[in-house]
Amino acid sequence: MRTTEIETQLRQRPFVPFLLRMSDGHALEVRHPEMVLVSRTVVAVGVYRPGDSKPEHIVLRDPINIIRIEPLDGRARPRPRRK
Repeated sequence: MRTTEIETQLRQRPFVPFLLRMSDGHALEVRHPEMVLVSRTVVAVGVYRPGDSKPEHIVLRDPINIIRIEPLDGRARPRPRRK
């Protein structure tokens, strides 16, 4: 996946929590935009335990292994508005 697609999803207002679905079937929950740091070659996602204010650990993934973004509430992903 292109990192720009992830960045666009993170900038959506109102923010819609989502899953980053991996090519191996795993998924990472993103419940807040500050949980994710995107670079050109790595996507870092903080993994939290319920009620904690700091991440338990950080997961690093290559964007090429992220195959899709899915909203957590089951709705279709909002399309970015064209300018």
